[in-house]
Amino acid sequence: MVALSALFLMGLIGVSILVPWLSGVDPNVVPLTQQLEPLPPRWDHWVYWFGTDDLGRGILIRIVYGARLSLVIGVVSAVVSTSIGSLVGGVSGYFGGWVDKVLMRFVEFMMAIPTLFLILIIQTIYTPTIVTVMVVIGLTSWMGVARLVRSEVLSIKQQPFVLAARARGVLGWRLLLRHIMPHALPPIVVAATLDVGGAILIESALSFLGLGVQPPHASWGNMLHNSLSYLLDAPWMALIPGGFITATVLAINILGDRLRYRSD
Repeated sequence: MVALSALFLMGLIGVSILVPWLSGVDPNVVPLTQQLEPLPPRWDHWVYWFGTDDLGRGILIRIVYGARLSLVIGVVSAVVSTSIGSLVGGVSGYFGGWVDKVLMRFVEFMMAIPTLFLILIIQTIYTPTIVTVMVVIGLTSWMGVARLVRSEVLSIKQQPFVLAARARGVLGWRLLLRHIMPHALPPIVVAATLDVGGAILIESALSFLGLGVQPPHASWGNMLHNSLSYLLDAPWMALIPGGFITATVLAINILGDRLRYRSD
């Protein structure tokens, strides 16, 4: 399963990068003469292998362009959340005392807020764009990483090499950033990997609700939303993007679990 997951993600990433040169087709062009072409597909061009949607656009080409957005949003959001969580958790675990208490109470306060509702409120206030989707997801999903990093730092700072560094006069931020945080990287990398899958799910939900990636840009979430009116007449419009969301998140989680096993 690990090899299959890695192969699937590598193929998806490769096709997503090369699609402008492979297809020669604009995914947003509306050819109204070929709406809702079903499976089995047309074989004259690979972009129509999964049929067409209600506007005649090839579903496969939109799936690939949607993968580009979903993967970029997932990775950038994970980087933002992991960076904030690592900073908060590292400072909390290293300095301890009142700093630890204040930061952990803030983390618990943030965890008590329903994340999806907070994201929906923010996206309603501000104009939904790809950038705001990435930033909002990253700013609302760092708390788990903070708690993980704090526990790692509390353990690492008791190790003999940290005591030796202190004996040589290495203190403060230099000790935290150069000696402690590098040893906390394996669980941070695992958490970041798993956060990518979570960010893709949140982005798909936002786009499904109309508060994520906006048309005409292709997103797996807004493709699912567009399919609601055609579930009986064209079920492939919902099954294909839904299947790609499931397969991609599952593959990322499998690789994340493998990384966790190797780091342990």
